[in-house]
Amino acid sequence: MRNPYLVYLALFLHLNVLSACGEDGPAVTVGDVVFDDPELQRCYDDETFQYADDWDVSVVEQLFCGDLSYTIRRLDGIETLHGLIGLVFIRQTSIEDYSPLAKLPSLVDLNVRGNNISQEDLAVISQMMNLQYLTLDEVVVGLGDVSLLGNLINLVSLSLYDAGVTTGVKELTSLQSIFDIDLEFNPGLPCEDVEQLKASLPDAIIRPVVPEPGVSCAE
Repeated sequence: MRNPYLVYLALFLHLNVLSACGEDGPAVTVGDVVFDDPELQRCYDDETFQYADDWDVSVVEQLFCGDLSYTIRRLDGIETLHGLIGLVFIRQTSIEDYSPLAKLPSLVDLNVRGNNISQEDLAVISQMMNLQYLTLDEVVVGLGDVSLLGNLINLVSLSLYDAGVTTGVKELTSLQSIFDIDLEFNPGLPCEDVEQLKASLPDAIIRPVVPEPGVSCAE
């Protein structure tokens, strides 16, 4: 007769192997991660020094690449960080393609302040439906039309401070979960568009507070 203890032991070991390996092979650890872009690698290494190399990579939930000494160009492979919740790229003006970010389903907080963000990049960002916090302040070239951001219906905070916004604000009325929108220092943005947005989202804090008639919303 088969020993039931041995059967349970074999099942226990089998389940642990499956848990460690997953369906697609061995689990990726912190020390396994290698990026093609050496500057992204340097940021990752700087940000994960406190983790043991053999820990599962899912422990990496935040990546802050705000040091101006980084010159990141490519984001290929960033989807390896499947547990990433928050990502900050400040003044990384050399990033060529943001599409790899769309492969981060856990990402809820993205800050690309001071970067080069094109309409093509906005199209990528606008498909990241799990985003709740988005910062596009002080981009190098003005964003112009931000209507694509109206797709991000789960946003609760959107910062477009000094982002060269000129149109597309009316489309942000679809952001029914939003509680904070910063539109300050966008001199090309008509005051009436800001007023219409405020009327459509009465529970949200929307800056700027529009001044007296005839005064620019940026002032």
